[in-house]
Formats: sequence, C-alpha cells, structure tokens
Amino acid sequence: MANTEKMLKEYIREQYKSIREFTVKFDIPYTTLDSIFRRGINNSSVASIDKICSALKIDIGELITNGRITMSDEMESSYKKESLKILQNVDESLKVTESVLAYGFTLSNGDKLNKKDAEEIVNIFNNVFQDLNHKNF
Repeated sequence: MANTEKMLKEYIREQYKSIREFTVKFDIPYTTLDSIFRRGINNSSVASIDKICSALKIDIGELITNGRITMSDEMESSYKKESLKILQNVDESLKVTESVLAYGFTLSNGDKLNKKDAEEIVNIFNNVFQDLNHKNF
C-alpha cells in the first residue's frame, strides 16, 4: 500500500469507527475500497475515487495529483462559516461575562469576586478569543 492509500485509509478510520462503517454509510462496496487500498488510487475508476472524496468532503484533485488530503472548497467554506459563528458566540459570551464581572459576582462559597480576579478572567477570555480568531482566519 502506497503512502496516499495509507493516508486515505487512516483518514477514513479517524472519521468513522471502521472502514466497513464508512462503506455502509455511503453505499460503497467494501471490496471496491479494499481494492483501492491494495491496487492504488491510480488503478481505480475515477467514479469510485470521486464518490469516496465526495463522501469525505475532500478535494479529489489534491488526492490524485499530490497525494494529499485537503478539504474541498465547499467544505472549507462551510468550515469557515461555522468557525465565524463560533467566534461570534464567543465574543457575545465575553461581553456578557464582562458585564457580569463589572457588576460584581458572588462565588459559590459566598465570597465576592474581587476586581483583580475579574480582570484576570476577562483577560483569559480575551486571549482565548484572539487565539481562536487568528487560528481560523
């Protein structure tokens, strides 16, 4: 089994419990996928490879030409939209947290959260938010 086929097999196993689960879910004969792993992607039909790549939402051109698994443009666009929603939710949560901390907050043991600790919590949220923002865009 060549590197590309090994990588594809590992990728499928990362996404699904087993190769069999993947083949059943997407109505791909197990023998077809097994043949691809044994004989290689270049010795398989384009239709089979296309069906597998579509099911995994990976770019068929990158897989065939460069032996790399990358998200398809459609999947990448969807991922970026979802990431943006998550970042917006984090930003909203941060604003709510800042408001709660600004007006005082009572801890579960009855103590009041002091201003220094509140500022530290806000800074942590800000750092996490900025880190997420830089990684996704």
